[in-house]
Amino acid sequence: MKQISKILILMVAITLLLSSCSKDDDKNTSIEATGGEIFKSQIVTVSLDIELSEEEYIGTLGNTEVVLRKSEDGKLLFIVPSTSMIGLHDLVIPNLNNAVIHYEVKEPELMGTPEAVLEDFNANLGTFSTELDGSPHAITAQNAINSFNNVFENATEEEKKQIAILYQTNKEMIDNIILNDFSDVTGRVTASDMLIVVKRKLAIIAMVGGAMITLYCPSPVEKALGIAIIAVGAYKSQVYFIQLKERVLNVIQVLIDDVRGEFQRNPNETFNLSVKLIDDVAKSVTFKVAERKLVSGDASKTESGAVSFFADHFKYNNCISNVNEKIAFVNNTLPFANFGLIALETLPSSAPETIATADENVFGKIVFSLNHPNLALVSSTYSNGQMSLKVKITGEPASLPVIAALKFSYKDEFSSFSGTLPIEVDRLDSSEVLIGTQTWMTTNLNVSNYRNGDPIPQIQDSEAFSNATTGAWCYYENNTANGAIYGKLYNKYAVLDPRGLAPVGWHVPNDAEWDLLIATIDPNPVPDDYAGVSQVAGGKMKATGTTLWQAPNEGATNITRFKAIPSGYKSPNGSFRNLGQEAKYWSRTAIGNTFSNQYSVTYNTPKVFKIDIANHGGLAVRCIKD
Repeated sequence: MKQISKILILMVAITLLLSSCSKDDDKNTSIEATGGEIFKSQIVTVSLDIELSEEEYIGTLGNTEVVLRKSEDGKLLFIVPSTSMIGLHDLVIPNLNNAVIHYEVKEPELMGTPEAVLEDFNANLGTFSTELDGSPHAITAQNAINSFNNVFENATEEEKKQIAILYQTNKEMIDNIILNDFSDVTGRVTASDMLIVVKRKLAIIAMVGGAMITLYCPSPVEKALGIAIIAVGAYKSQVYFIQLKERVLNVIQVLIDDVRGEFQRNPNETFNLSVKLIDDVAKSVTFKVAERKLVSGDASKTESGAVSFFADHFKYNNCISNVNEKIAFVNNTLPFANFGLIALETLPSSAPETIATADENVFGKIVFSLNHPNLALVSSTYSNGQMSLKVKITGEPASLPVIAALKFSYKDEFSSFSGTLPIEVDRLDSSEVLIGTQTWMTTNLNVSNYRNGDPIPQIQDSEAFSNATTGAWCYYENNTANGAIYGKLYNKYAVLDPRGLAPVGWHVPNDAEWDLLIATIDPNPVPDDYAGVSQVAGGKMKATGTTLWQAPNEGATNITRFKAIPSGYKSPNGSFRNLGQEAKYWSRTAIGNTFSNQYSVTYNTPKVFKIDIANHGGLAVRCIKD
């Protein structure tokens, strides 16, 4: 993130020209510069082009020891002791490779009575007080202001002069802490969350300036002034902290079509729940995220916003812990002081997860990819709360639907993760399918009339069905619900009826057409002694899964899209058999006057069988286009 264009003008900045270095303990770095004029009781900023690994450094200004405190990256603050001798002095910082900065220390001249000098200070505090809410932090800040006023009213003239000189010397900094609401923060900070992070950081930087007075000025009344100032800065920082604390900043997972992604999910595992897609057809799905608020354990995060947030969190608490020790000292030393301790920032150890519809900003930070030999990610777009996902089947997959893992990675200022989400991509269901040169129906025939409109008798009585010598049909177990799924079971007489069983443009296939289908699916069939005409074609014809088929549905891939389903059959003796286990289809080819061939597939093998059966049995019918 770019440096904010309008940074707080907190103190006099001394920019040092240094040789390039990345760490403050680099033994080859030599630091020497001229800092210019400074005044007793002034808070001075030392700007260093090096990394500062410590929060505090000890130095000497002339013969007087001073503490330099880190305010932000590359910047240290120190207070010029009121006991310093005027004239030329060197600031020496041993732990920064004996850095030397040359200063001229001057005596400040009070520009009026203490009361007159503090008029702006009191007016600014009055303005600030009118904007306070009823929060505990606001009450602490107002109490600090009231307590300081009591201390000043009861101070000696010499103590009032000390307070006035301290304010006058650092007026610009102190007024800025009280009045700045950081509304003029500009630059490349566009996301509202990160804007709050930056404002909080600036509030803490300003607060540290006020803390210098409380921590390092020797006089209790000067410390009292610092407590009032830091209470104001702490309130502003807390306002931003609470805003961030209450926001749901931590995105932890994505959900597409209400299917939850998993971290580094194994793409070869069998998914219980997946996003179901149709080949090369865009599907509009819900796009949600699982998210939660920040917790203390997030301090280990490496994302830029989280790193900044927790660095400021620890800096604030460290500073306030030190200040609270001085508050206790001031309360015990000054009879009219009654400052309250300033609360530390706290985060919970855990937070509940919530599911929310993601917006375009979140979607823009996620990257999808697909690594599968038979799938290609065509597009993933977002509009009006919905995600559009389009995946195309490529090549010739071994089975359908193609099961794969859609990979994703997400990164924003507070969160980053990657994982996979299960998808199933199928070809569009159709009433017909081209297999080689043949076009087949993909559902079992379910007509009640011949092609000319004459009705086909439904015979439910088993004995009557077996004794029929003309066309007839029935549902498996005479259950209409089975017809909706598996179609009707017809006797061979209905198949052979000259009025036509199949719809216009279609017919019932003969042996040669069935054999061509099998040869197309399995160009090198291996017959066996159990009427198996192909060892693998049945698996490629069967619908997948075990919803209709009994497990294990051996070898089922439905790669041909023939979609054979286990409709069972009515045996010539009248009994219903093998629903869920077997599909038997009539061939138009007759064997003599009473038998015909039938082609069947079963649940426990990928074979196709060719067996004869009496014409008065009841089998399913699949039609082939003329």
